[in-house]
Amino acid sequence: MNASVEFSSLGRPAPRTGRQRVPAFVTQRGDAIAGELGDTRETIYAQLQQVAARNLAHFNPAANISPDDLTDYVLSAKSLCQQADLDARFAEPPASLYRDAHFDNSALTWLDGTTSIHQHGFSGAFHVPAGGSIHARYSFKPDRLIAHGQRAAIGQLERIDF
Repeated sequence: MNASVEFSSLGRPAPRTGRQRVPAFVTQRGDAIAGELGDTRETIYAQLQQVAARNLAHFNPAANISPDDLTDYVLSAKSLCQQADLDARFAEPPASLYRDAHFDNSALTWLDGTTSIHQHGFSGAFHVPAGGSIHARYSFKPDRLIAHGQRAAIGQLERIDF
């Protein structure tokens, strides 16, 4: 195996640039999560949320990688892992950084920070390195029975928590 290391003028290894830190950090974290999850589908999905949240809390991505580092990496990488959302249905744009058979680690960005109340499935953990995220839960009670295929309904919306 051949490896090269750049040295600074002080004789110490030169610090990695942001774009060099990203793949090393993401691969190390992804491999650590995969190693903790086990190898059966049931075990993996039963533990994913707790393992991912613990990993994020311990390794704090924002302390190691900046949004500029991510941008530089994604735009300059010779190749990226298989992308989970090529149609960009969930972010503007999404970029998968690590891909395993059962989970992926993605950088999700939104250019427009406004959104209406919406619902989507998610299993795992997330970390906000810049900007913000607001999460609130609501209940909805329709005034009438909702017919199959109906796209809108009138009813009562109540915030449960914020």
